Amino acid sequence: MNKDIGMTQALLFHCAGPEGPAMFKSLCKQLEHKAPDIEPRLWPEVGNPDEVRYAAVWLPPDGFFEPLTKLAAVLALSAGVERLLDDPHLPAHLPVIRLEDAGMGELMAEYVLYGVLHAHRQFPQLVANAATAHWGRDCPGNAAKAFHIGILGAGVLGQQVAMRLVKNGYTPTCWSRTNRSLPEGIGHCHGDEALLDLARNSQVLVCLLPLTTATRNILDKELFNVMPAGGFVINAARGEHLVDRDLIAAISRGALAGALLDVFREEPLPAEHPFWAESRIIVTPHIAAPSQPTATAAQVVDSIVKLEHGQQPGGLVNRELGY
Repeated sequence: MNKDIGMTQALLFHCAGPEGPAMFKSLCKQLEHKAPDIEPRLWPEVGNPDEVRYAAVWLPPDGFFEPLTKLAAVLALSAGVERLLDDPHLPAHLPVIRLEDAGMGELMAEYVLYGVLHAHRQFPQLVANAATAHWGRDCPGNAAKAFHIGILGAGVLGQQVAMRLVKNGYTPTCWSRTNRSLPEGIGHCHGDEALLDLARNSQVLVCLLPLTTATRNILDKELFNVMPAGGFVINAARGEHLVDRDLIAAISRGALAGALLDVFREEPLPAEHPFWAESRIIVTPHIAAPSQPTATAAQVVDSIVKLEHGQQPGGLVNRELGY
């Protein structure tokens, strides 16, 4: 990649989350060790914008990219990039690199495993029994291998979640829009027709998809209506994947046993939202798999080093696909 000889080369950092300070501190250390020619800058201390070669961001403010006319690449501090790609000031030619894992996979696997166990061992019914002091022992636990789990998403996170479930005796199947090769032990299906078939055979349906035009509102009544009676939904991807009213309706009429939700169309979730009032829905505040500061910084710096040497880093976003 071309750069002006003798000019300072800088990376501008902005992270809207509470992990930002620790992430920036780790980023500075790793740049000093692996890419000492790149000067780290913490927004809003931009300095000369013509010197900013890279931007590492999560939820940058409006107009963030407008003065950065010399950018060579943008590094997202998250796996999802839909909001970043919607920024009108982000030039269409710029490479965007998203996080592929950065410590999130292990955390996501733990979160989904909890949700699967919650559904498999019928804790929603056990909690309801306890609320009425009912000593009900009519909630037997079937063998894990006979409890079917569908995972929407077959990327890095989806595969790590699936492998954790395999280790716990389950036989998960991942779905993706196109065909791909997955590790042994993980089932796979792809395409629109396979989506409904997966839902029909999934007692738990997990969403780990990137948010795109094609996946927005994918968790809707069409899927819920074909899931086995007493099915359970886990959404740890984006709130816009889920049609809220369809989920409420399916749980209210007893078609679904409940849901575990970590992401929402509006965050924080408003106090008046019906999810709070439905005891069979577990609401968590977008904490399923936060980016880990050290691992995130390491991935960002490794990507920069590759870019500086004319190599393609992992996580390069295909803008047409949205991930």
